[in-house]
Amino acid sequence: MLYGRTTHRQVPPAFRSHSEPLQETMTSYRPTALALLGVVFLMFAGCATPYQRYGAAGGFQDVRLAPDLFRVVFLANAFTGAQQAYDYALLRGADLAITHGFTHIALVDQNSSQSQMVYYNEFLQSNQYFYKPGTTLLIRAFCGPPNGVYSLDAGFVADELRRSYGITTTPPDSVTVDRRSVRNCHQVRAGLESSPDDETTGTTTGSGFYVTRSGHILTNAHAVEQCREIRVFPTGVAEILALDHESDLALLLIDTDEGTVPAVFREGRGIRTGASVIVVGFPLQGLVSSGPNITDGIVSATAGLGDDRRMFQMTAPVQPGSSGGPVLDATGSVVGVATATLDAIAVARATGTIPQNVNFAVNAGTVRAFLDAEQVPYDTAAPDRTLSTEIVAARAQAFTVRIECRG
Repeated sequence: MLYGRTTHRQVPPAFRSHSEPLQETMTSYRPTALALLGVVFLMFAGCATPYQRYGAAGGFQDVRLAPDLFRVVFLANAFTGAQQAYDYALLRGADLAITHGFTHIALVDQNSSQSQMVYYNEFLQSNQYFYKPGTTLLIRAFCGPPNGVYSLDAGFVADELRRSYGITTTPPDSVTVDRRSVRNCHQVRAGLESSPDDETTGTTTGSGFYVTRSGHILTNAHAVEQCREIRVFPTGVAEILALDHESDLALLLIDTDEGTVPAVFREGRGIRTGASVIVVGFPLQGLVSSGPNITDGIVSATAGLGDDRRMFQMTAPVQPGSSGGPVLDATGSVVGVATATLDAIAVARATGTIPQNVNFAVNAGTVRAFLDAEQVPYDTAAPDRTLSTEIVAARAQAFTVRIECRG
């Protein structure tokens, strides 16, 4: 039968390779396939993810969680090494710090990961595996080298990483900042905002409070560290005695012949989650009342961003200009110093959710340790009788002051 005699051996030679068993075909093509795979790899090896905002080939994503806190993610393709992905994330963090007027950065947290790509190679009849590295960094920025924290010079990091990877361009959203002049660095820290006449006078406002009868005033470091002159209203001109950039605290001294009324610090155990608190300060000068502003809320967490135990989180609003003001418990004792509020717009852009009442204060234990180190005496009182908000606010107004920073 004609059909029975149609065997592989009777197929013309020109078509024989298509009729041989698959294994025989693969044996003949394997060297060619391996060579082709090597050529393709060499072609794409130079196509590592560039330093760019996230796109089809990967890149960086970032969000500003607080005025001085950034989260940076760099996702790379399979032709990018894990070290390069880490370096690009660090470079983005340095660029962000410089763009916003900071000079130094510190890593709060970091995480590296890699996703797996599987490709079935028809020629080799096997799976080929590629790995895409990624790095997430939580970076805190500082106006100058912080005390007691290992930090990196943001300008040096940016320059060296650009040189190492031959990067000659900057992201389109970057701006040029003179790294030698950071006069306005404190303005981008939480709780301090330019007053309406800032462009012509270089003046910013904040809050503070007396801690002794001899004129010692406590406020935030970011509120006064770059001032040419510090005016305390209504008393006069103050000088800086000490700064703690890490805890964002500053100690001022003003000459006064008047018997100032100092604040009283809470004695014993720190304030607990759920406790009521009151914040006193002078926010948004030129827009709202020029007198002290009173807000209240509760302690929502006994740690700050990144589980920073020097801080606590509260729902009492902290407006620009309120930073440095006292945070009081229901007995009228100081339990903290208002310092920051979470950037709601940045978080909303990153997560699609608007955070509600996320504000931070330096806790009383950290504040008292700072005063002890400077050998400044202060009054304390054990938690006793709960007072009304009206009475606590009235007492606080006697020792809370408005601070004006003239640059």
